[in-house]
Amino acid sequence: APGRPDPVPAPAPASAPAVDLRPGLPRTTRIGGAAWRSAWRRAAAAPEAETGGLTGLPDLRAGIAEHLRLMRGLPTDPAALLVTAGSRDGLELILHALAATRGTLSIGVETPGYPGLRRVPQVLGHRIVPLGVDGNGLRVDALPTGAAAPDAVIVTPSHQYPLGGSLSLDRRLALLEWARNEDALIIEDDFNSELRYTGAPLPPLSAIDPHGRTVLLGTFSRLLSPDLAVGFVRPTGAALLAELRDVREVLGMRVSATTQHAVAHLLADGTVRRHTRTERLRLGRRREALLAAMLDVPGVRVLPMHGGSDAVIRFDTAGSHRGRAGADPEARAVAACADAGITVGRLSAAWGAESQAAPVDPSPAAAVGGVGGAGIVLGLARPADGAFSAMLPRLASALATVHHTR
Repeated sequence: APGRPDPVPAPAPASAPAVDLRPGLPRTTRIGGAAWRSAWRRAAAAPEAETGGLTGLPDLRAGIAEHLRLMRGLPTDPAALLVTAGSRDGLELILHALAATRGTLSIGVETPGYPGLRRVPQVLGHRIVPLGVDGNGLRVDALPTGAAAPDAVIVTPSHQYPLGGSLSLDRRLALLEWARNEDALIIEDDFNSELRYTGAPLPPLSAIDPHGRTVLLGTFSRLLSPDLAVGFVRPTGAALLAELRDVREVLGMRVSATTQHAVAHLLADGTVRRHTRTERLRLGRRREALLAAMLDVPGVRVLPMHGGSDAVIRFDTAGSHRGRAGADPEARAVAACADAGITVGRLSAAWGAESQAAPVDPSPAAAVGGVGGAGIVLGLARPADGAFSAMLPRLASALATVHHTR
């Protein structure tokens, strides 16, 4: 606010504990407790013959279907689900099925977007098509058409990474219509959708898809533990389901029966739902604490975020340029945080090498939403509560140095 004096940056004490705020990192502790131990004991005692075949254990698919109904408002037939070893395995399965009939693919990806999934199509030899976003998610109005239209698009309509926007109903309907007109597949990455702490979780695109043009890609790795490597694929069309099963028959099931049994128990006894509610409250409180800590820091802005485990801080510095990993404000902020014992992520990492081709909305509203510019991304989930609270003044002091050294 005008008239407020700039806080004087203070170096972190030499004894200050290191805090890892890199984005995407889960809590250092799992669900834990009696429910976690009981799930693994029961899983270890399950008959060896219960492998679940190529689509996954029936109990796990039933648990996932109920989870989607309760947490995402999406009625699902368990027979329409395929268990995967997380999002990347699920995406690979989808791309193999699509390439079986189309050959080498062009895959549209949100730019900026989640770096991990962007690399999967490239590793498989497919071409990446950058898709522009603004503060409200994917720019559906700027999607390529005709010969330039991609075979599939990977989108995060409920929680765009890293900017946090959510697609409105109008954009969702327009995206579905675009996919029908262009004979394209929408791969919906259900990224952090359950962890929405402003209002109820938004229903997925699959819930309003009348043409069978969507496939939902989900994982429990971010919510429970990355060590689990358990996820699912839910196509809306019977034809795609059959193609996915054919590919799975070739590639085989990559999730152990023991792990499937354990996750099925955690879903069935309500542990996952209770844990989700706890994490929503915890992350919501942390975001409020972050906002309060940044209130008096000049030249920084925490982007609006309705959910998820990460936060983006932008720098109001003229002349910064999106896509340049070495942009001065970002580099100074990362270095200042490191000097304070805090490890953060670069916003520029969410821009792929193809980012210059992505359409960018130049309007003031888009700028407020956070398109372009330098910034850092913070993972709010990992530190313990005490360490997180103690770290915030150090973070504020570190980021204040970016303003003072401009």
